[in-house]
Amino acid sequence: MASVHTNSQRLGRLTQEASRVGGVLLIGPLPPPRGGISIHILRLARIYEQEGIAYRLLDESRTAKPGVPNLRRQTVFAYFGLLRAADVVHIHTSNRYLRLAHTIFARLMGARVLQTVHGHDSRFFPRLCLRAACRLAHERIAVSDAVSKEIGVPSRVIPAFISPTVDQGKVPADIVRSIADYRASGKKVLALNASRLPQFNGADIYGIDLLMSAFLRSDVRERCGAVVCISDIDQNNAYLHHLRDRLRHNGLNDHILLRVGEIEFAGMLKHCDLFVRPTSTDGDAVSIREALWLGIPTVASDAVARPAGVTTFRSRDANDLARKILQTVSTKEAVAVRSDCYGEQVLETCKGLLKRQCDVE
Repeated sequence: MASVHTNSQRLGRLTQEASRVGGVLLIGPLPPPRGGISIHILRLARIYEQEGIAYRLLDESRTAKPGVPNLRRQTVFAYFGLLRAADVVHIHTSNRYLRLAHTIFARLMGARVLQTVHGHDSRFFPRLCLRAACRLAHERIAVSDAVSKEIGVPSRVIPAFISPTVDQGKVPADIVRSIADYRASGKKVLALNASRLPQFNGADIYGIDLLMSAFLRSDVRERCGAVVCISDIDQNNAYLHHLRDRLRHNGLNDHILLRVGEIEFAGMLKHCDLFVRPTSTDGDAVSIREALWLGIPTVASDAVARPAGVTTFRSRDANDLARKILQTVSTKEAVAVRSDCYGEQVLETCKGLLKRQCDVE
């Protein structure tokens, strides 16, 4: 948690300095809680800083960070002031209605708008708002081909992966102990992460329940132990209690560690043998590309198209998940996939907009 707090303070200082020279306004959630979009924004800010691009941050998460403007705590005048000061407004907002509002107001304030769309929402009105926001934008980035089709207007497809820094954070002591216990028993170590505990069509989006079902099989328990990291429990605490009760009722506490709190997941992945992503819906998951970048074999649902190198199983099929886990820990060799030009592509897109805005002015 200390490293997250330090990062927030540093970002706050940088964003205050950037406010004097216009540049880019990044809108979206910042960690904590840690999630794919928030980590992407954090790392994108790092790239902007390295390239000398002035930027500010407008955080949409429920947790305020020192020195960083938070949308939930801004006055209307302060909000419009941020938009007016920006040359480019780069929007990562998940809420489709709010995304459209940001887009309209940014255009009214004379800024160029860059959209990055991270995921899916099949409902009619949210999709309509997303398409309207993207049509009003000057440039659009979709994290996958499927997301690009959902946008309905021309967009660049750039996965939302930017590699972690060399310092990936310290792994908490309780996780280290659990991993050591698993290895002492001759087991392979699985990792699963979730930013929160939402439901989709009555199912656990991140598939924690599915992993538990896979561990009901004795052959999985004999070969594997799992660490499940959940960043945020502000929503749906009742479901967290349900998961803990299920672990206890099925005698799985010695086989699955359910860990709640902020964790540098990239650092933890380095200690694991397999990453599991049993989601029932998804965008282009940052954690999958992170695992591949680190050389960690990965098993994921076929709910959406997955990157090359991922072993897929039938979505919401616990037995197929169990089979693919056992096959992968038995045969899969770790091969790092070090392709990491995605941040440069986003940077190129943003620089183009900054140049066009400068030419107009």
